[in-house]
Amino acid sequence: MHNQPQLNGFSSFAWATALFCLPAILWPLALLVSPSVADNPALSSRAVYWFSTALWVYPLGLFATALLLAKLRRTAPQAAWLLLLSAFIAFYGFLAYLIIRVWH
Repeated sequence: MHNQPQLNGFSSFAWATALFCLPAILWPLALLVSPSVADNPALSSRAVYWFSTALWVYPLGLFATALLLAKLRRTAPQAAWLLLLSAFIAFYGFLAYLIIRVWH
């Protein structure tokens, strides 16, 4: 029987995925902030709705994306890395858009 070497610690993909999911620890703060979004006069009622919804569900999106990418990594590691990078760009781009929209 051939023994495969044991990996010690996290892989670079695991660290990148953890970094991707790190904003989820701010979810309790997002829940506290979401009711006050309606007080911003620069936002329409539709923008308030979408901003509040995004504050409530973003951790679910992050975790679901991380789970799918972890499963994809088993079969197609290159594609998983590319999609993780795309998810980073999409999430932080959307976050920047929301921040600019609210505080501009």
